[in-house]
Amino acid sequence: MRALAGRCAVAVTLPLLLATTSACSGSSGAPAAESCVAPGVTADQVKIGFVYPDTGTDAGAFSAARGGVEARVGLANEQGGINGREVSYEWRDDQMSTETNRRVVGELVEDVSIAGLVATSFTMSGSAAYLAERGVPVTGAGTEPVWSQYENMFVFANMSGSVDTWGRYLRNNGGTRALIVIPENVASTAIYADRISLGLRAAGVVPAGIVQFAEASQSPQRVAEAFAATDADVLVSIIDPPVLAGILNALRNAGATLRATLSVPGYNANLLGRYGPALAGVSIMSYVTPLELGGPAAEQYAAAIAHHAPQVGNPEQEFTIRSYIETDMLLRAVAAAGECPDRESVIRALDGMRDYDAGGLIQPTDVSGRRSQPQNCLAFVRVNDAGSSFDVVDRKLCGSVLPAR
Repeated sequence: MRALAGRCAVAVTLPLLLATTSACSGSSGAPAAESCVAPGVTADQVKIGFVYPDTGTDAGAFSAARGGVEARVGLANEQGGINGREVSYEWRDDQMSTETNRRVVGELVEDVSIAGLVATSFTMSGSAAYLAERGVPVTGAGTEPVWSQYENMFVFANMSGSVDTWGRYLRNNGGTRALIVIPENVASTAIYADRISLGLRAAGVVPAGIVQFAEASQSPQRVAEAFAATDADVLVSIIDPPVLAGILNALRNAGATLRATLSVPGYNANLLGRYGPALAGVSIMSYVTPLELGGPAAEQYAAAIAHHAPQVGNPEQEFTIRSYIETDMLLRAVAAAGECPDRESVIRALDGMRDYDAGGLIQPTDVSGRRSQPQNCLAFVRVNDAGSSFDVVDRKLCGSVLPAR
């Protein structure tokens, strides 16, 4: 089956704070030098790509990711664009599959001819080697080991290593034994679960087991039974939050005692209207500064969503924020690459980001160094007892980076 695809053009010009606008309106600024021609770059246009799982296993958590790209592109357009060039982007759906990822990324590189790629994807191992061979700059999620293996791939938060931060959080909340639940047959989440297990053990929380769960063919009662059989008192979830809601209801019906529940995805205020009561008390770890803390950066982000991606609804959505930041990284690098950007100069610009903070949405970070250094300082929010909003539990909890296995 062919992966879904989409196209949207955007105008961009600017100093270093860039912007990008809806494809359907014109660009502004002086025309760029006609001699500047490179993949994805012409005298009057820059074209970037975006890949994410619009469909596939657990794709629901990513549903609003494209809105972050649209919002950052729209904000860039408000500010003028990139050196007089119109910026367009095209997206592809990798269906949470490494095979599909390789194919659709190839389409973006070969057929669309992009200058760079934003990848809010958990299956970039499918195309990482190919992108490195082609020298395509990539910004993205950093959830797989490949993100630390190739010099053309950049993240603001490296999730591919192991830290004991999440274990410290659960231990601080009384946890002693944790059951980890992951979607069935998704290799990247199985790898991530192993890293979480290392972090739990290092902090004194016993990883009691890992359960693969398929909502379409299994009952949540299966997880409740595993929770009881392993004598767990903590649940760690790497599955879609609506699926977690059903599992938590099954645990409560079984009389399980949960000292804490920690979810990797779930910082999504739109979910609370439907699943809030079931998710009450669930903690979520975040690689970005919680929007509840406010400030100019949070206000600018929320305004960009409202103006340029209103379909997203509430801006408090993890993958919307992440894709917004990932797009910001790439656009800033294109601007910093000068009047005649090419893939190589954009990579150099990304590699030179030593104090990147996405305008204040994240803690200042060395983008080049982040490639090999997992993020050990995280924020934690918790769904309140009414299930109606998020409370900030810890704005910055830091742990130790664990040795690679």
